[in-house]
Amino acid sequence: MDGRSQSSTVQTQSQHSPISVNIDDVALMSSQCRFTYFGFFRQAAKLHEGLGRAYALLFAERGASVVVNDLGGGRHGDGSSTKAADIVVQEIRSKGGKAAANYNSVEDGEKIIQTALDNFGRIDVVVNNAGILRDRSFARISNTDWDLIQQVHLKGTFKTTQAAWPHFRKQNYGRVIVTSSNSGLYGNFGQANYAAAKIGVVGLSSTLAIEGRKNNIHCNAIVPTAASRMTEDILPPDFFAELKPELIAPVVVWLCHESCSETGSIIEAAAGWAGKSYLVRSQGSLLRSKITDNVTPEDVKEHWGTVTDMSNAKHYPSIADVSATLTVALEEMKANAQSDSLSKVATNSLSYDKRDIILYSLGVGASLNNPEDLKYLYEGHEAFSALPTFLIIPAITTLLGANIIGDVFPGKDIDLTKMLHGEQYLEVIRPLETSGELVSKARVVDVLDKGSGAAILVDGSSSIPSSPSLSLDFRCSLFILVASKVPQTVMSSTAIYSSYMQSGANLCHVSSSHGRVKVRGADKGAVYGPGCGFMKGPTCGSVEGHGWELASTGSGLSGSSALVAAGSIQTAASSLTVDTFDENGNQVAYNQVTTFAIGMGGFGGKRTSDKAVDIANAPARAPDATVTEKTSLDQAAIYRLSGDWNPLHIDQDMATLGGYRRPILHGLCTLGFSARHILQRFANNDSSKFKAIKARFSKPVLPGQTLQTNMWHEGSRIHFETKVLESGYTVIGGAYVDLTETVPFLRTNNVSATETLKSEAVFDAFKKRIEANLEKVKKINGVFQYNITVGGNTAGSWTIDLKKGVLYKGPVKEGKVDCTLTMSDPDFVDLFAGKLNPQMAFMQGKLKVAGNLMLVQKLSGLMKEQSKL
Repeated sequence: MDGRSQSSTVQTQSQHSPISVNIDDVALMSSQCRFTYFGFFRQAAKLHEGLGRAYALLFAERGASVVVNDLGGGRHGDGSSTKAADIVVQEIRSKGGKAAANYNSVEDGEKIIQTALDNFGRIDVVVNNAGILRDRSFARISNTDWDLIQQVHLKGTFKTTQAAWPHFRKQNYGRVIVTSSNSGLYGNFGQANYAAAKIGVVGLSSTLAIEGRKNNIHCNAIVPTAASRMTEDILPPDFFAELKPELIAPVVVWLCHESCSETGSIIEAAAGWAGKSYLVRSQGSLLRSKITDNVTPEDVKEHWGTVTDMSNAKHYPSIADVSATLTVALEEMKANAQSDSLSKVATNSLSYDKRDIILYSLGVGASLNNPEDLKYLYEGHEAFSALPTFLIIPAITTLLGANIIGDVFPGKDIDLTKMLHGEQYLEVIRPLETSGELVSKARVVDVLDKGSGAAILVDGSSSIPSSPSLSLDFRCSLFILVASKVPQTVMSSTAIYSSYMQSGANLCHVSSSHGRVKVRGADKGAVYGPGCGFMKGPTCGSVEGHGWELASTGSGLSGSSALVAAGSIQTAASSLTVDTFDENGNQVAYNQVTTFAIGMGGFGGKRTSDKAVDIANAPARAPDATVTEKTSLDQAAIYRLSGDWNPLHIDQDMATLGGYRRPILHGLCTLGFSARHILQRFANNDSSKFKAIKARFSKPVLPGQTLQTNMWHEGSRIHFETKVLESGYTVIGGAYVDLTETVPFLRTNNVSATETLKSEAVFDAFKKRIEANLEKVKKINGVFQYNITVGGNTAGSWTIDLKKGVLYKGPVKEGKVDCTLTMSDPDFVDLFAGKLNPQMAFMQGKLKVAGNLMLVQKLSGLMKEQSKL
């Protein structure tokens, strides 16, 4: 233990005995370092002729303090003696070196290491060299033959190295040598036990190299072929004479030097030659082309030539590198499977006439109580037409009648009872005739792995037959499994409920107490009460998500808890496209239906899609318009006649199995209500102005409940959300309708025949001002539409066309509106009279503006000049 200014610690362990070595750097080494060496020598008489002696002498010669361990037994593990170790120690000391003897078995590794610490104060190197032979043909190997070999070669290496390991880590330095054999690498007749142990220490060495890397601990396996007492009567005499241990010792000493960076390697050495060995692997072959395929013995036979072709064999340095190649193979198989499923197209024809159009309109709430709905209910009406959302029907019927998603999820069968309709998008490409035939083509365009679920994206368009193509987009936000334990008085066993929330959060816990449900891990501070919508998968078909309404305290649910098993259900999302064409081959509509497939995720697919149409959040202000409408108890019974035959909406038994107290309304029916409300308020109930709709379903609706559609006007886009008035829960969110243009719907019953709007006088006066200053007003060069409301409903509309210098009552007759302003009748009068500041009116929500705000400022300046009535 001579002090060195900049020393590193090296450890090596031999098979059974320890030797501490402190090497002074001479020709081999450029700086000082300390080594501890362990050699196991069984036969004292032959110790001076073996590898252990050669290692010990060379280490000592280079300045190492050596602990020589030898139990002193024979090569078969029999007997013991202290003489073998003593001879080597004496030889080292006679040459001026430092050495100490140890006579413990390598299975007592901690005692060997303690000898080094007691004599030299530290341990830097462990050389595991102990070994015995118990050669037998495989059939004749006894348990003793097997156990003795493993104890000395494998367990001895483990125990001695493990004893030194904490010291190596503490000093951030260590070198370990394990001794393997050609029998371990290549096999040898009669040495099954020995070969198993020798390949075992190679695996141990490789792992120690990985674990020791961060602490500067190196570990390598030496594979020596040397003359020793273990090989003296096995090798031919002339060959035996050339295999001098002294020719191998320098290789071991170098591997233990602080400047040697080699670690985790297998080094063969013999007769003055050394080389590095490692495993190589062929390029291999896929035994199946798609991940959905099985592998048969015939497949293996067919590919065996490629499997065993080593012409392009490659070495992989780590498990990570090997795993990477497997990942590539899996991705290739998945891609092959998905390319097949994505190429499948399902075609469906749908003939329709006035009866189908009227039936659908009744299904989504059109009624003679609303005179403006007559155009959707009476074929003799001069403007008889279909509601635009009728074009969702061919997409849904195509999806329900097709099997195109059967191969969507690699290697899995899809359970349609676990499919949730999460989002819907419809784009109307051309107006629909009142009768005809539609041809729809559906195909899966994307499959998303949601981990806890899967989304299927299906795009779709509709047209009248010629070049049909239907697209549905199956994609959903979040799925949660809720396991709710309820009292015995309510339910006899644990009930399982599932839910996806509009929030993208991963819910972790849901609890119910006194009719209120708290959800932790979702939106911060969010509280969901009874009817919060824990979802249960529909019993059949692909339909929108539905919910289970929590009972009140009186039903015995007070204090019950519901634990969300986040991520425990593997879910996937698939994207399908549905293109619908008319009988002339003109594309009529495009649909995307986003569906969540419970239990189908976890296949390693992508999590997002560039093909999906996204939802859009409404502006953070009070809605510009609200429509409230009560559904009928027969609403679902009527709507299902348009093609969605899911018994969940009509059969009490099926609803109960689904977790609902009674049959629920179709989500697409609720969507139809909302679309009608938007057409009424912002398109003068003109379906030809409808361009597209996007919505996300979040909660169920019960027939007979009241729907409230809140709308926000943003240019040609109307954002909306739909709530259930009785519960206050949002059932459709992130939704919008795109219109070609916005036109207010003027209800005839908003203002009585005898009632005159005070604004009339203001517009009359302003009209005269415009006519008197045509050149001045035309410089503003804008078209304005004023919507005057009474009781929240539009009671009158005026157009101010300052491009032409005209003002008239009613919506714009030509061109488009640059700016729409909405105010109540008294507020408008106060604004024009100068009693209400325009900026304050806007800030207070009394003045709603959509369009070009700069033009509003110009118009405001003109109106100030005429502010006195």
